[in-house]
Amino acid sequence: MNEKNWPRRHFTLDQVDFLNRSPRYPEWRKAVADIFARLDPLLEDEITRAGHSRLVVVIAPTELPVGPDRMWLRIRQQWKRIPLEAPEDVADYLPLLLTGAGRKDAAGSIAAKYATKGEAYNAWAVEAGGSLADIAGITERVVALSYERLRDYRARLMSEVRQHRRDAGSPRATAI
Repeated sequence: MNEKNWPRRHFTLDQVDFLNRSPRYPEWRKAVADIFARLDPLLEDEITRAGHSRLVVVIAPTELPVGPDRMWLRIRQQWKRIPLEAPEDVADYLPLLLTGAGRKDAAGSIAAKYATKGEAYNAWAVEAGGSLADIAGITERVVALSYERLRDYRARLMSEVRQHRRDAGSPRATAI
């Protein structure tokens, strides 16, 4: 591909729209789906055979219409659910859980400690808000994803979508 027209790691809505409207798009999607249909079982077998223990902490609001027993159904057979009681000072719940220390006491998180011993990108912290990364002492070796911290990106993306819709002129032209 020509990097002048298709720069690496940067796609505009016009480029995505062009790809989606291509007559070869369904063929390409089927080829990709076929590849993953062959790879997924191999990866699952590899994880089962040579995988290592993992810690997944799910903190969900009580207002969710789905109970904790319904989360992570895909890995239910390989995990153990451990319900936890919140401390008296609820503000200390996450720091205590992730670092073993209260909010005012600085301590490295489980993810940060694991990342120092493992390979880069083996430790992840994913959150909807923005406080986990602050509490967890996230380092460059921890992949930290935050819906809140992606606010600027989301705003820019929505701005591009709105501009694309204005430029296209009709709802059908913006259908992807």
